[in-house]
This record gives sequence, structure tokens and C-alpha cells, in this order.
Amino acid sequence: MEIALAQVSRLLLRRQFQAPPVDSPDHSVTPPVLQTIAEQIRDEARIRVEGDWEIDEKGRWHLAIVTHLSVAPSQHMPGETKWRVVIGPNQPADGVFIYPDAVGGIATTFRHQDYNPEPEPGAMWRDGKPCLERPIDGLGRDQWEDEPRELAAAALWKTGRLLQWIDAAAADALVEEGAANELPAGVGIGSKLTLGFREVFEGLDWAASVGERWGFASIASVPGATKTWALTELLDDRSNSIRRFEWGTSLAAAPSSIGAVWLLVPVLPVREPWDAPKTWAQLRDVLMAHNVDLVDIMVRAGARYRAGSRKTATHQLLIGFPYSQRVGEAPSRLHWLAIGKMPLAGRTEKRDGFRPREESRKLWDRQLAGSSKSLNWLRTENWAPDQLQSRGGVEPEVSSKKILIVGAGSLGSAIAENLVRAGAHRVGVMDGEILVTGNLVRHVLSMNDVGHAKADALVRKLNSVLRISVQ
Repeated sequence: MEIALAQVSRLLLRRQFQAPPVDSPDHSVTPPVLQTIAEQIRDEARIRVEGDWEIDEKGRWHLAIVTHLSVAPSQHMPGETKWRVVIGPNQPADGVFIYPDAVGGIATTFRHQDYNPEPEPGAMWRDGKPCLERPIDGLGRDQWEDEPRELAAAALWKTGRLLQWIDAAAADALVEEGAANELPAGVGIGSKLTLGFREVFEGLDWAASVGERWGFASIASVPGATKTWALTELLDDRSNSIRRFEWGTSLAAAPSSIGAVWLLVPVLPVREPWDAPKTWAQLRDVLMAHNVDLVDIMVRAGARYRAGSRKTATHQLLIGFPYSQRVGEAPSRLHWLAIGKMPLAGRTEKRDGFRPREESRKLWDRQLAGSSKSLNWLRTENWAPDQLQSRGGVEPEVSSKKILIVGAGSLGSAIAENLVRAGAHRVGVMDGEILVTGNLVRHVLSMNDVGHAKADALVRKLNSVLRISVQ
């Protein structure tokens, strides 16, 4: 009965909306429900509606509104800002969203906001919509009621949330102490390449004691994975090893090569209020504010690369910094961000108008560090055991023990795999039988393992989890 009522509710909402097709002669006729929404928004004292509803080529209706703060404006949140209320043609699936207007909207990114880049030519709004759906205690209040389902009520609810969001943004109150810490929006979003690292609590001690603040890094492709790499070793500027990352036998045996430049900074490199640098020049300025000379590092790194045997120095840039799990807490470990395609000048590179000598190539590296070229942020993940097991791991009393699995059949293999994934690091497997196809119906192993000893095949699979060493 509840399912039937929900279906009827959705059908009534679609009939109420009744947005004409874009190519219809009547596509400019505003549905009555949108007229009602505009009238309700006009009744809000802190909102001014500009013009009427418009419809774009995708059938999305949008309404320009101007909001006013009830608190003092800040550097990045002026007293008056322009927004677009956007309602898609397929209701209720498309929902109601509010975006910064392309002209007059906020141009930076705050906490609890989508990445807010420059709009595409001809676009009416930016992509950086504020996150209005999160619980209000994230904005420093007690609670919010659930978002209404009915379209007009939902639109009015969203505009009310927007007013509280801009006040909180202006007052720097979008997060409270104890809230989960987050990276700036847009860092690594959409990246096709992932770089994993293994940072535990001891990483902070290393960062505090190491004399070098930059150097080179070795990375390895994760066996069997697609476009997934792991940070395996940090080296100084003369390629001497100064820190190795511990991995399981599967990844430890994978070939690695120097493929990145790393540097350490004292804090998360972010532009105010919560904006990731978008260009090399912006990154240079952010790092210089923390006494890290990106220009000098890139010039020296390029020279070191060219002094070796490599013809090209296009690699990644890794930025490490102390990071806390929650706002207001002391840093608990290092975190790494990665930028792909740092095109330092190659050993044999030539450019028109320049003599092909080292001084010219140093100049090109210096120019890159201050250029408006866009940064390609990659996705990075901490593959430390406690981070991977944050959704559920075994107790320390179990993970610290040596565990012997007697029998690598369907039950034994499932138990072994779950123990390993949950954090048991010292696991032994005992079974004298050979795997046959009939075992595969309920076994964690596959056809590739048929004919091999069950214990050996299971150990190889468990070691592919990367963070363990199984006997």
C-alpha cells in the first residue's frame, strides 16, 4: 500500500509540473507550480527575485534571485549575492538546486560547497552549488526537518537553507570543532588515476625529524589494477633513499620508478576560504605564504632530472602536510595530495627563440611555476590499515595475534579473507589439497588457481590485499 501511494504521489507531482518540451511552440509558458514558487520566494524579505523563470536547451527552468546577509559581510561573502534556482524537467527525480549565478554569484569555494570553477562560456550559473542537504548541525545549529517532497515546498525549503548557509559562510561558521575534516572540493574529483599511500601516526615523527623538505619519489603500478599507483619510497634531491613505505608482498614485488617530486608543507595548501589552487601560480603563492619556495624547488628538481639519463621530466608533484581527522584536533598523520603532469623542461628540449642550454631550461621551469596553466589534481587515498578498516575492523586483541587457518576450503578461505581485510596481519594457512574446479562453487579462489595447492593459491590472493604478509 505504501509503494502504491508513493507512485501516485510522484505521478501527481509530474502532472503538476507539466513542463512543455523544449521544442514545443509553448515551451516558454511557465508551469503554474513555478509561478507559485516565484511568488513565495518574493515574500522572503532577504531575497529579491530578478526577472521571470527561463528555460534552457535541456529543459531546465531557472530563476535568478539576489540574497542579502543578516550578518556582517566578509572578504569572500559580500552582503548581496546572486543565485539561480534550477528545477529540472523530470520531477521529482531532478530535484531543486541552487547555484551561484555566472555574473554576480560567489566566485570562490567554501566548505560544504561543490567545486566552484569559472563558468563555461554562455553558462547562466557556476557549478559550485552549496550543500544545503547536510544536517544543520554541520552549520552550527541543532537540527533540520526533512526536505519536503512537494515541489513548491521543497523550493522554498532550499531557499531558506541558502539564507542560513550564506550567513554561516560569512561568519566562518560552516563547521564546528569536532566535525569531520574534509579536503577542498574538486581535489581529485573525476581523476582517472588514483595514487595510494600508507601514512600511519609515525609519519609525523619522520616529517618533524627529516632535514630535507623536498626530493624525489618512487611509485609503482598496483598489480592487476587499472590506473592505480602506490607511493613506495621517498628520496632526497640526490636520489638517496630516506623513507620506504611498507606494503604486502604483492605490491612490494612490483617494479617501481622515480616518477614524482615530493615536498612537505606545514598546513593544507588551500586558498581562502576553502579553495584548492587552480593554477601553478596560485599554488606558488599559497606555498610561499608558508615559506615554501615552489619556484626554487621546481628549478632545482628540473636540473637534477636533466643531470641524469632521462630525456623528459614530466612527472607528478606530491604535497605532504600534517592532517587531523576532525576540525580543531591536533594533526594525527601526514596526508598527500598529488598533481599530475608537472612538465619540467626535458634534457634535450628546444624552444624557438632560446638557445638549447641549461640556463634556458631553468628559465622555462621558473616560468612554469608562475604560469596560469591549470593544475591536474589526482585522487589520493591513505591505504594505512586503520584507514581501510574504518568501516569495520577486528579488535586489537585479534589483529595482534598470530592466526592459523587449518583448511583452505570454502569456509576456511572465506574466514581467512575476512580476517585479513579486517586487519589480521599475521595469518598462516594449512591445507594439503590441490584446488579443483568442483571447489569453485563456494570458494574465494578462481579458475586461474585450479591445479595449484589451495594453501599457496589462497596466500597469493590474501597478499594481493597489499597491506599484509601471509605465510
